[in-house]
Amino acid sequence: GDPYLWFLVNARETAGDRIRLSLAHELGHAVMHRFRPLQDERRAEPEAYAFATALLLPRAEFDHLVPPDLTLGHARDLKRAFGVSVQAIVREAASRHLISQTRYRSLYKQVSARGWRYDEPDTIRIERPELWTRVLDVHRNRHGYTDTQLAEISRVSPSVLAALFPRDFRPNLSIVNGGGPSGGNDPEPDDSDYEPLTLSVWPERSKGSG
Repeated sequence: GDPYLWFLVNARETAGDRIRLSLAHELGHAVMHRFRPLQDERRAEPEAYAFATALLLPRAEFDHLVPPDLTLGHARDLKRAFGVSVQAIVREAASRHLISQTRYRSLYKQVSARGWRYDEPDTIRIERPELWTRVLDVHRNRHGYTDTQLAEISRVSPSVLAALFPRDFRPNLSIVNGGGPSGGNDPEPDDSDYEPLTLSVWPERSKGSG
């Protein structure tokens, strides 16, 4: 089996707050569930989510900032401070009994009415690991790895690596001659059925449980 853990998220996701929570959630699985089999697999997801919110919304800093009469405006301030979505903040405030269930339902109705379920205001930028550029530089320039070799090490194709890290890898392109004697241009590839890649790979866990 693969001894490494790979956390790969949707390459087309633009909401940094969603990516942060997704990665923290997968980290929760890695910390709590990789070596400790669960008697009840249904506990895995809520446990990983609890780990993620504890990591990103630590009680010592978060709880005292949430008033019982929490508003969406205040939740937006907390989103900018903690880098977590308004919806996750409202849900966690209710889970920790910082707001009532009545307040929770009211806020979620307001979120839906404003069309924020899938597109919230106050965009959180996607974070970039500080060592990533240096790691690539060492592997390429000091150790002489090609992008194809890096893809092999990563156990994905070069095109997938380029889709996941478009600023760091370029897709492999090839020139194909036209089929007719006039050498006409080939049509543009149709990517209308392209599905963004979302993977969560676990050596000890099945694909559906991650």
